[in-house]
Amino acid sequence: MFAQSRVAAAVVAACSIVITAERIAIGANDVVVKKGSLVFDDGKGHLDISGTESFALTADVGLIGGVFTGYSRCQANECVPGTIVDLHATWFGLDLQGDGRLRGAAFSDVGELDGESSAHIEFSGTAMMPAMSSAPVTISVPFTCNGFFASSLKRKNADSVMLSGAGTASVRLRPSADRTRWYFDHVVFQFEAGKAK
Repeated sequence: MFAQSRVAAAVVAACSIVITAERIAIGANDVVVKKGSLVFDDGKGHLDISGTESFALTADVGLIGGVFTGYSRCQANECVPGTIVDLHATWFGLDLQGDGRLRGAAFSDVGELDGESSAHIEFSGTAMMPAMSSAPVTISVPFTCNGFFASSLKRKNADSVMLSGAGTASVRLRPSADRTRWYFDHVVFQFEAGKAK
């Protein structure tokens, strides 16, 4: 019942954004994320990012309502040495709740069902699993990020900006007890201003 209610709520939130799309000024002043990170471990993470247009977003995320392909794949015992693992991770709507700021305006209702602001964040990248080791190993690979931030959704001056950014993902891998595969132990997607397009 809870799962059905959550899905229904997500559909309602998504539909409200679609309905207001006609009066949202998309792309007028897109945001480049230049600072901050997503830190993820033990099935949950914390997002804290900022960028141009005085943008900032903080939120707690997890696997219950979002997707982190690489983390889930390794938890399923599929990350043997040489495997190319997709670092795709994404959260949207009710699964990305927190506080935002844009052009001097603050929004404390990001992602809430009755809120006036919503966001979507999506990370992309790949990592090759290294040769096995008896100790944890950290690998670093580039990533890109895209998404959007919508505000004032219940008003006539509803607004939306596209988000983009890039940086380095540091993935700390933990070996399995029999040393045949890797698990994601700790992941940091660190944004870097010099890599943003």
